[in-house]
Amino acid sequence: MERGKRWKGKILKSYLSLLILVPTHKCVDLKELVKLVKYVNETSVPEEQVLSDKVYYYSRKDDMITF
Repeated sequence: MERGKRWKGKILKSYLSLLILVPTHKCVDLKELVKLVKYVNETSVPEEQVLSDKVYYYSRKDDMITF
């Protein structure tokens, strides 16, 4: 399999200047990621820059983002 060909993972896009991609195989607990996003938004991001407290899931195979 070519690198990146079938990438699956979680997307953290909580505010304007942050995008974090977490590969599915890293086994990061979804609840912990949601808590992290909420914490960062509440403590470190100006209110007008907050986009979402959600963690999104991307499947390249299905070419779909879900949450």
